[in-house]
Amino acid sequence: MIQPDRFTQPPLFIPPDGCSPYFRRPRSLWYAAVVLLVSVVTVSAGIRFLAPRNDEFVTIDEFIIVIGLPEKTEKIRLFFDGNELSSVQRTAMTATFIPEEEFLGQEGIEGPHRIIAKRYGMYSDFIEEISTMVYLVRKDTLSAQERSAMIEKGKQILQAKPLRRVDAFHNGRVATWFEYDEFQDSTLVTAEADAWGNGSIGDFKYDYNFTLRTDEGNDYQTLQRFRGAVSYRSLARLSIGDNWPAYHKSILRQQRVRGFELNLATPRNFVGLDFVWGKAARSIEPFVVNESIFASCSTHNDSAAAYAPGTYERDIKALRLSFGTPLLFGASISVFKATDDAGSINQLTLIDSTINDTIFTGRRPMDNLVYGADAHLSLLRGKTQLYGSFAMSWLTRDISEGSISSREISDYFASDITLPSPEIFSRILIVNATTVPLPLPVDTTQTVNGNALMGAMNWDAGIRCNLPLPGVRYRGDFKYYFIGPNYASLGNQFLMTDRAGFLFNNEAHLWDNRLFFRAKFNWYQKDIFEITGTPTAVINSSLSGSMTLQDNLPTLTLLGSVNDETARTDHADDPGRETEFYTLGGSVVYAPHLGRVTPSLTLSYYNATTGISTSNLPEPFSMRSHIVVANITTPIDNFLLEPCVSFSMNATTGDVPLTLITVTGGSRLHIVPKVFIADLLLGFNRTVDDRSARQNDLSLKLSGRYDISERHSLWLDAGIKRHPDTKFDQRFRLNYELRY
Repeated sequence: MIQPDRFTQPPLFIPPDGCSPYFRRPRSLWYAAVVLLVSVVTVSAGIRFLAPRNDEFVTIDEFIIVIGLPEKTEKIRLFFDGNELSSVQRTAMTATFIPEEEFLGQEGIEGPHRIIAKRYGMYSDFIEEISTMVYLVRKDTLSAQERSAMIEKGKQILQAKPLRRVDAFHNGRVATWFEYDEFQDSTLVTAEADAWGNGSIGDFKYDYNFTLRTDEGNDYQTLQRFRGAVSYRSLARLSIGDNWPAYHKSILRQQRVRGFELNLATPRNFVGLDFVWGKAARSIEPFVVNESIFASCSTHNDSAAAYAPGTYERDIKALRLSFGTPLLFGASISVFKATDDAGSINQLTLIDSTINDTIFTGRRPMDNLVYGADAHLSLLRGKTQLYGSFAMSWLTRDISEGSISSREISDYFASDITLPSPEIFSRILIVNATTVPLPLPVDTTQTVNGNALMGAMNWDAGIRCNLPLPGVRYRGDFKYYFIGPNYASLGNQFLMTDRAGFLFNNEAHLWDNRLFFRAKFNWYQKDIFEITGTPTAVINSSLSGSMTLQDNLPTLTLLGSVNDETARTDHADDPGRETEFYTLGGSVVYAPHLGRVTPSLTLSYYNATTGISTSNLPEPFSMRSHIVVANITTPIDNFLLEPCVSFSMNATTGDVPLTLITVTGGSRLHIVPKVFIADLLLGFNRTVDDRSARQNDLSLKLSGRYDISERHSLWLDAGIKRHPDTKFDQRFRLNYELRY
């Protein structure tokens, strides 16, 4: 019977790769090859199975599960025939399950099995779920009749409906931690309490989470988090608290909204309605940082050293209507509205007494309306997809004076014609002279007014392919995109604007994931509506690949990449430039069996070259780095100690000569196997800069985990670092977790 995972929280200190607390020797070099190979592969936006492939026949001795993870994946859970798997190894880009002998020897292991992977976000909120079928066999060759029988059994598993649970269940965790940090002349003491959980009662499901911190303050946005959600089947879900809605990618993404989010859907999810309403920011009063600098302020560029601009309370509303199916077609329409409360803070101003006029004002309240749509059409049962999206924004940069009146418009045009007042539409958008793309009254002196509407648009169109061919897995994405210089959404402030071009991304896995290639080409123009000169052309291209070899030999992985970016412009204040970045290297992993000892050796070398040349510099900038990393661990069966040694060196030549050498050695102590485990590491760090100045640092780190019982765990992470000037940096952290 597969036991649920008892250890879902990683230790607070992660030793070097060779000493990783979750590192276990793979059953064969083939497994190590897969894990090492996929760890250098950047995965797409969602999770996906790298091994096994869907409907794949795998021998029991070769069985392994590898999930490719996108960035910012906080938690991943794996289920094998409905039972959660324990001992899932995590890296930044993969989650891997390597079964033990006991797992492979259980009754009924041969045959079809369903594997499910679930991804969770920053606050344990469910994001997505994928599944695959795998057929485990004890021999490489099966007759056609045996394969057909096993496939038919797998279909029955997929078609079988699980028994409806009428009893309630609940599980969750409560964690508290205390941290003390002393760095140079600063001391920081922090404590935090977290809780998250989920459960169900019949057809209703619920989940919740909250975070309380002692370093909460009124001079910055809140650090406290809370959220509770309840859902009924897949038809309705209501979430109250801190939500992170993800609608149209250019409209509402990566934005916390404290309020409520409602999701409604028809059976089979053909039509969906999503609505969110709440506060994206709380009001924070501005304050002067430096009186003398503030007195001479003339632009916003001076504000960083002069004053903290403060933040207006921001209200957000968003609506999305979607319909369709992922494997056929789909479309959605999104509307987003963000409004600052102009009276929530007192604005700082600077007045010139000689002319009795305001010469500087700080941050101004804004009003933003964005609407858009996206659609996709799937072909070849979802393996090829045509997609496109469109969005347009309206942004009023200063609403402190309110909306312009019809009388002001008539006076501007010197006309007695009665026009409808823009104040009527103020609930939709406050319109005045600061509105982009069309201010009222219209400023006829604007040099780019003819392109104002197009400059506030954002669209793209492309084709995406995912073709699992025999022995080859190919993914490709080709699209054209346009983001105008005036496009602005307060729901996604990290979006880069003012560019239009083509993007081509593709990757291929060959030879059972042992050979990997990735190519990217991005050509775009900036300053696309520039009147005084030609737009800036930028070419960004990269090519990378890796190869893993094994056959009773050390595992070898090769990696090469080239990234070239060229910008051509005739602007005097924006010189042309060319940036080149090359990487070439590889790694070797060797884990021989030597009786009770199974040493694992990892050796890596990478050479990175950077060159930057601009038309206004007489000499180009160049830098070359030589990076060497070596790790060795020597686990011994049924022994207290597990020694490990790590060495790394980064030697940089060129315009920034610098050498950094780090040596770490220590051991894992199995005080009580699988119950009380500690890591003790001693490190030495040597730095030599371009002035031949040398600095040697020593560090000592102690970390450990004690599982008091099945539900209670305790972590300790402590470290001290000595600098040449006899100063010490200290860190102490204690964590307790209760699972229920």
